[in-house]
Amino acid sequence: MVFMKQVSFFYFVLLLIAGCEEPGRHGCLDSQACNYDSDAMIDNSSCIYVSDCAGVCGGIAELDECGVCNGDGIAEGSCDCDGNVENCVGVCGGTSENCPDCAGVPNGDSVVDECGECGGDGSSCATSTIDILYNTTTDIGGFQFDVYGATVTGASGGAAADAGFTISTGNNTVLAFSFIGVAIPAGSGVLIQIEIAGDANLACLTAPVISDTSGEALDVEIINCNTIKSS
Repeated sequence: MVFMKQVSFFYFVLLLIAGCEEPGRHGCLDSQACNYDSDAMIDNSSCIYVSDCAGVCGGIAELDECGVCNGDGIAEGSCDCDGNVENCVGVCGGTSENCPDCAGVPNGDSVVDECGECGGDGSSCATSTIDILYNTTTDIGGFQFDVYGATVTGASGGAAADAGFTISTGNNTVLAFSFIGVAIPAGSGVLIQIEIAGDANLACLTAPVISDTSGEALDVEIINCNTIKSS
């Protein structure tokens, strides 16, 4: 009876020990994987075969274009990893010797002015105002003329504005007339002021047309490039 009790106690101890054993460890069982677990007993499909540039298994760090792991690459404004910049002819890290200016002269000093002209002094786009004069013996119901030698950028003022004429410009043509039949009285003075870009001394009127209050064209001529006179 005592023997049976001893045997029962022995089996009880064995069962107790067996019950305390840890379950089999899960992990990667492939020795070719970078996360191989030699202590694992049960494969859990977690194997990873690639490490990043920092040596981290399954990491995301990458080499930049300069070969630096997780680097920032070529710095802003540089053309290579050494911090060089392009010279005047687009050579990365090249010297600026014999670089042409805007006129194509090696080592020249010509630059583009504010008007976009190479070697200019800014006068080509400067604006000035010219008085266009008139001398007629007939009331003026409307007029039109072109300008050459300079670019018309606007027109206003003068007898045309005083009479309430509608004034428009385009393609170096100036046009003014009244929608309600108002006329500029016969006489002389400033017909209109035009704003031009370019050399004011080169601006000159051409193709003038002046009509009376009935719409009939008057015989006119241009005097001194800026005066319209009816004959």
